[in-house]
Amino acid sequence: YQILWAMGGLRVDAPFAETLQAFVRGGGCLVINIADIGEHLDPTFFGVKLAGPVGTGTRSRNELTGKEFAEEDFALTSLELVGAEALYTSDGRPLVTRHTVGLGSAVLVAAPHMVQSSEILSTDGMSDRAWPKKPVLRFADDLIENLTATLTPFEVRRSPGDKPDLSWQVNRKGAGWTVTVYNYSLKREELVARPLGTAKVLAEYPYKSVPFQIVCRAPMTDVVECFEGRDVN
Repeated sequence: YQILWAMGGLRVDAPFAETLQAFVRGGGCLVINIADIGEHLDPTFFGVKLAGPVGTGTRSRNELTGKEFAEEDFALTSLELVGAEALYTSDGRPLVTRHTVGLGSAVLVAAPHMVQSSEILSTDGMSDRAWPKKPVLRFADDLIENLTATLTPFEVRRSPGDKPDLSWQVNRKGAGWTVTVYNYSLKREELVARPLGTAKVLAEYPYKSVPFQIVCRAPMTDVVECFEGRDVN
């Protein structure tokens, strides 16, 4: 793997820490949250040192593109750069850092768990039953896209308005690839209910069309669209 993205709640003991560090030194990229580094991954490995109490952020900025995001209040661990560079900042303070180690790089996210501080009530995916959650910060999507953009020869293009409705996965299959696209538009569509007689109701969430393009940057000898058998350019 070119990138290892540590999921929340990771427990890093001493042997695992050495495995992760060897992966980075050998040319890999490790992305981990400040809340998960534990006592065996020293901040100096990420080119930073802890620089005071946890603060609060309300904005985030991609320092490579200049793109800015208005965020809800979130906790921000104070870091001092000691060899690392800031990929994202919050009012000039390091938010995501990258440090070159050997042939690879160690990326550290300074917002604990990358979620906002306050809870909201959500009914998403819960059959309209409200449940509390802390949404992921808005810059997270931009961070993931920028770090993974060159991992495969494919780019899926869609309009910003259709972004919540489209998801995809890319898999290597021998010498070839498969790209699978998912349409999630029914999650945001209104329920359509039609009575069937006196005691039955047919409930439907209709899909809507989501236009997209799959662009491949590598030579391909044959391309097949498996859904409707349409011609592929």
